[in-house]
Amino acid sequence: YESTDYWNPGLYERFAYPLVESEISKAHAANTPVQYLIVTGIMGILDQLGDLDFDMLIQMEPVLGNQDMRSIVARLEDSKSFHGGVSAPMHLGAKDPSVVREAVRNAFDTFGHRGFMLGCSAGIRPYFPWANVAAMIDTWQALR
Repeated sequence: YESTDYWNPGLYERFAYPLVESEISKAHAANTPVQYLIVTGIMGILDQLGDLDFDMLIQMEPVLGNQDMRSIVARLEDSKSFHGGVSAPMHLGAKDPSVVREAVRNAFDTFGHRGFMLGCSAGIRPYFPWANVAAMIDTWQALR
């Protein structure tokens, strides 16, 4: 929960950043790549995230939380990979699979193909319509 949903950028910089930086350093010393999971609250700490040496930002929420995926990519794409692009509650939970197909197309348009792994913000839940999960997979297969 080290995002601006809970921390203001100054508190993140003072308390969370040094701990996260230390964990990343230890993982890399052991030749282990680092995924950093932040769902929302990214925009206020985007510059700090750009300075951290993790490898992949995962499960960003593209609809909820006023996040600008294009700004995230512009700031981080030179040094990070991305996993996400689809909102679990807003896209996979939608009533119409066309919403999911459009979200997948938008994700590829935003993140590109290099360094991008399609996924959803909070996981696929058993109560999401299966047609939406199938639409995500089918559209991914067509675009990859």
